[in-house]
Amino acid sequence: MTKTNTKLVSNPTWRERPARARIITLLLLLFPIFSNLLAQKPNVVFFLVDDLGWKDLGCYGSNYYETPAIDRLAAQGMLFTTAYAPHPVCGPSRAGIISGKMPIRTGNVGVLGDLSPGEKTMAEAFKEHGYITYFTGKWHLGMTERRDPGSQGFDRVVGVNHAGQPGSYFYPYKDIGQDWIGGKRRIIPKRDVLGLEGGKPGEFLTDRLTDEAISFIEKNKERPFFMYFSHYAVHTPLQGKETYVKHYEPKGNELTTRDVLMKIDDRAYSRIRQSNPVYAANVQSMDESVGRITETLKRLGLEKNTIIVFTSDNGGFSTTKGGNPQTPTANLPLRFGKGWMYEGGIRVPAVIKYPAKIQAGTKSDLAICGYDFYPTLLALAGLPLQPDQHLDGLDIFDRQKQKSFHKREMYWYYPQKHVSGHTPSAAIRKGDYKLILDIKTDETKLFNVKKDISESREISTVRHKLAASLKAQLTAFIEENKPNTD
Repeated sequence: MTKTNTKLVSNPTWRERPARARIITLLLLLFPIFSNLLAQKPNVVFFLVDDLGWKDLGCYGSNYYETPAIDRLAAQGMLFTTAYAPHPVCGPSRAGIISGKMPIRTGNVGVLGDLSPGEKTMAEAFKEHGYITYFTGKWHLGMTERRDPGSQGFDRVVGVNHAGQPGSYFYPYKDIGQDWIGGKRRIIPKRDVLGLEGGKPGEFLTDRLTDEAISFIEKNKERPFFMYFSHYAVHTPLQGKETYVKHYEPKGNELTTRDVLMKIDDRAYSRIRQSNPVYAANVQSMDESVGRITETLKRLGLEKNTIIVFTSDNGGFSTTKGGNPQTPTANLPLRFGKGWMYEGGIRVPAVIKYPAKIQAGTKSDLAICGYDFYPTLLALAGLPLQPDQHLDGLDIFDRQKQKSFHKREMYWYYPQKHVSGHTPSAAIRKGDYKLILDIKTDETKLFNVKKDISESREISTVRHKLAASLKAQLTAFIEENKPNTD
């Protein structure tokens, strides 16, 4: 038997290795850690719906509209019962949400939005930290091609027009001169939704925007993305898929009758029943869109690492001057609707889902506003805040600051008339109290909106000192911040 001599070879110790080899080894060891940290940077999907009322979802108590996808989203995240829009109409509210400031500070006080290029948007804040940014739908923050989302932080922009609503929800998405069923008006070319060629007759705008958004997610699943899905739905024109409309007609066939309206003052009528089948069909399409996006995230394994926000830009369109029986929705128990300073005009649905940090199935009665989403999303994503930009926004989940929510003042300023019957007004909420000021008459109304959500008990005569104090704060804030129109 031959004896074999075996020479043992030992690996050099860490210190025995050349310096260059040690550096390379260290980098190889750290690379998976750094790449994992990069992969963990959460995606963001922000759903902003147009004119969706506080009571327009099953999870908020609607028995007429069917919204299983959004109800499921709420069950998986946190639902806010006391969320406010920054303004009672579209443009200024959208400016407040994306800038983190009360609209009056950015000069946005009327229906049209016009966000200055000097404002650093949410998209820009995420983009500078390596996110690819995507916008689809209604912009309404600049009425020219030079003021589109691409100029304010969005890498990819799909399906934008330069108006406050689409001309039609059906392909080819050209304005047909109709807002109400059977009504006619002049053609407005700015309402054409551009860049969605190649569709087929009958294609629905909400579905097409969703197809495009899903394609973006699939192509960018390996990198962090910030998606701002700004729905045209559920704004007028009153249109919906025919099969969906027929589904809702038996549930509420009062569309052409006047018993769904109630005269609320000398200026306006408000819808008191959710029974408009065309509006309901549009709500259903919007809900299906949210469901398709969330299912895509789940299919691609992105669900747990994606922050989802769902909200509306103002209250539901329930109130009109002429008492049009086709008014889209009802906001009861909230008073009035879009365009007004009452709760029906500014209180909105809001849901945030993020499995990594937010417990499923939770509710919050914290009084939040749309401009709070800016710092909240940055904080949830682990990114530095931008306090010079989101001046009025607070991080919703910062427990140390949650006492500030109850103490702070929220202001609204709308010095214009609106088709809803609204006349120039302003409002302040502080703690549980909200005061509304009629700018022309200088009259005020005070409500405890925590105890009296329907604003049916005006208490300024009982709490006259509080009313006077809130009015003084409101008028001082307006004088300090209102745009110079000279």
